Amino acid sequence: MSDEFLRPCLFCQSKNLTDVSEAGKGLRVRELGRKIDIKLTVCNDCGLLFQNPLVEKELLQRYLEKHYTGFKNIDLAVERPINQVTCSQRDFLLKHIHYKPEDPVRLLEIGCYEGDFLRLFADYRWELRGIEPSESGAAYAEKKYGLKIDRSLMEEVEFKPGEYDVIVLRHVLEHILDPGEQIARLYESISPNGYIYIVVPNAKTPWISITNGFFTLEHITHFTIATLGNLLRKAGFEVIAVDDQPNFVEIHMIGKKVAEKPVFRMSNDRDDILQAIHSYQTERQRLREEVHQRLVGLVAESGKTRVVIYGAGGHTEDLLELFDFSQFHVLGIADKNRSRQGESFYGYEIIPPEQILALAPDYVIISSYDFQEEIYNAISYLQDHGIKVVKLYDRVKAFYYY
Repeated sequence: MSDEFLRPCLFCQSKNLTDVSEAGKGLRVRELGRKIDIKLTVCNDCGLLFQNPLVEKELLQRYLEKHYTGFKNIDLAVERPINQVTCSQRDFLLKHIHYKPEDPVRLLEIGCYEGDFLRLFADYRWELRGIEPSESGAAYAEKKYGLKIDRSLMEEVEFKPGEYDVIVLRHVLEHILDPGEQIARLYESISPNGYIYIVVPNAKTPWISITNGFFTLEHITHFTIATLGNLLRKAGFEVIAVDDQPNFVEIHMIGKKVAEKPVFRMSNDRDDILQAIHSYQTERQRLREEVHQRLVGLVAESGKTRVVIYGAGGHTEDLLELFDFSQFHVLGIADKNRSRQGESFYGYEIIPPEQILALAPDYVIISSYDFQEEIYNAISYLQDHGIKVVKLYDRVKAFYYY
């Protein structure tokens, strides 16, 4: 990769970088119907892993609009269950800060979406605010939970000095173009002895799937405990709590604004990152070969059987490229997303899962990686009617946010 394509490190501004673009090679973007390559570099001086150069700005905006800010069909009548992952995040925060429910605390969540995290503090005396660019998500949080939401991107908001006692960013920082600058801004907006709580995916334990599920185009920076700690300490925070969550491949970190800024000493885990990427590539290729062989075995066992594929997303796209499904008689692609039912997906009609039984396929093949077990449990009743439900993955290490 020539220098003209390189940005300096987003954290330390070093130009001493290693190209690891193979990790993000061949990512399909459904909206454009083509594949792009995500180019990644690791800083040799601080270990930060980041996109370099950035993907096309127009492409990124279209992707975010479709997958993050553009949802329109949020039903206020639906009571969303309290998610245990979100509860564990609240518990981690409360365990490490000194504020009590009766204290007059000002809590801000950046990227609050529907207010699932903030609503867990509804019985506290705290003043709760959120920042959320999604109009529908912000409207739900306001109308359903009575929260105060600023419909903006974090970069657009002008913060006042000492405005908040606690600021929370859950799976936001990896999307930011200039994470160091934004954390420095938030440091000034936090009161003395206040806290910042950050949750990000862990680049040392990227989840594996047949797609590029970890190195996606909207994730601009990939953090480890060392590089996230560098970011907080350089801004002036003292890192007081860290939790590496292997089951959810994410990092929880809390920084405190102390009276005297700690001396900054940079950590560097570049070699660990390179090893993690190598392992990721090896394991991903192994998984793709396993899935291909499983489908080959299914054809060898049963011939040109009638199948329904469950899932009209990225995994099915990659599955259709990985294997020649003309060897099956594909009756359709089932998906519970009502807004997509009736559409054509690579020449196959997207159908409601309720129609599977009437179609009487021989097999239902679950393409989803993250939600394989959830889908299997929901449709396992089909096996009582002689329809075999096929799981493609023996070992699923999934990432769940909501």
